[in-house]
Amino acid sequence: MSISKLIRTILLGVVLVSVSIEACNACKSSSNEPEPKKESTPGAVTAVLHGFLTETDFTVHTPESLNYPLFIKSKKFAGSAYSFKLTTKASLAEMSLSDFPESVDDFSANVDIFEDNCYWVSYNDGSVSAHIALRVVSVVENNVTIEYKILLREEASGNSTPDITSLLCMPRLDSNNKFAAHYVDYNGNRSFTYACEYNERLRCTSWVACEINSITRRNASVKRNEKWMWDPDISVAKPVTEADHKSDGYDKGHILASQDVQWSLAANEQTFYYSNIAPQIKSFNQVYWKNLEEFARRWFLSSRYDKVHLVKGTTINNPEHDFLRNFTGTKPGADNVIPTADANGLSNKGLPVPAYFFMAFLTEKDGKFNAIAFLVPHKEYLDKTSYSSADFKKMAVSIDSLEDFTSLDLFHNLPDAIEKSVEANIDFASWQW
Repeated sequence: MSISKLIRTILLGVVLVSVSIEACNACKSSSNEPEPKKESTPGAVTAVLHGFLTETDFTVHTPESLNYPLFIKSKKFAGSAYSFKLTTKASLAEMSLSDFPESVDDFSANVDIFEDNCYWVSYNDGSVSAHIALRVVSVVENNVTIEYKILLREEASGNSTPDITSLLCMPRLDSNNKFAAHYVDYNGNRSFTYACEYNERLRCTSWVACEINSITRRNASVKRNEKWMWDPDISVAKPVTEADHKSDGYDKGHILASQDVQWSLAANEQTFYYSNIAPQIKSFNQVYWKNLEEFARRWFLSSRYDKVHLVKGTTINNPEHDFLRNFTGTKPGADNVIPTADANGLSNKGLPVPAYFFMAFLTEKDGKFNAIAFLVPHKEYLDKTSYSSADFKKMAVSIDSLEDFTSLDLFHNLPDAIEKSVEANIDFASWQW
């Protein structure tokens, strides 16, 4: 073939390819299928949820003015305070409060996730309700990008008591025990202080739980009020009184420390209920446990986390580790009495003396969670006048290990995949030591 013919052949091929491409583009442009809407709607909040394909990379999202998270479970939207309804609306701009369904009967606890679909979302946690318009912007492998607008948010009246048992800090309840949740009026709102579970038969508290958030981490430098009294929200045949603690050789040890609740005087006063108190050896309460509380307080008072879900308690639920038995101290308490516990684990005034105390932390930041716990033997600590992070690391345990030891089910309101992951091990590197 001559050079001139070769050139003409190449040029003809280029023309044919060009025509083919133009024809293809024309075909695409004439298609009746609309391009999916990937742009974000002005004024909407955008978030990315992980967990569409795998539970090993899983996150949740809590809207700014709401209390509970939204997440993905089995390729569906889910959340304990949420219900969902798929709509034929094509965009958030078409979804207004006047169009929100009047009846929630058609809403479901979860709904399939489809790219570019819109959903009505009803939210109700007992204290706050909301109407939400939501759209799936994209689904890319394990990531689901959503945008939403809160169309209406309402708070329950000041006299209503929200159901807080689904808070992440709440252990699974034992129906045999007495449960109480404490609130205070704070800046015109009803705010949660802490909850506890009290064993009336043993006359001892199993656990105390609270949530450290933007309100409760505030430090108003509230002073100890020393208003010791029985818990008015727990009705029992034989409430604990000052006489049960007087001259027993032990400190009246806070389970949830007074220093942990510095955001409100009224809330701090609730920490002096006897349901939040247990007999504690002086050197345990005033040295080791105090040092550990001060150390851990740096975590939850820091703005490093969005929220810290905190549980403190005793090991009375496990008969193998419940009480300090046949104990006689070597040093007197603040009342100059030597502390003792008999074969049944009772002080000289008849109150049970726990064998261990624990504290468990679940931190939350941008939908990511981490957990750690400390399990501390209740004994005399006389070898040092102060303890440091190196000492505390020796007492650190995973949540799974603590649950085995205490017979409690902690942080069970987490999505199963997250609970399994954060409770199994301790990531020491992720904590500030």
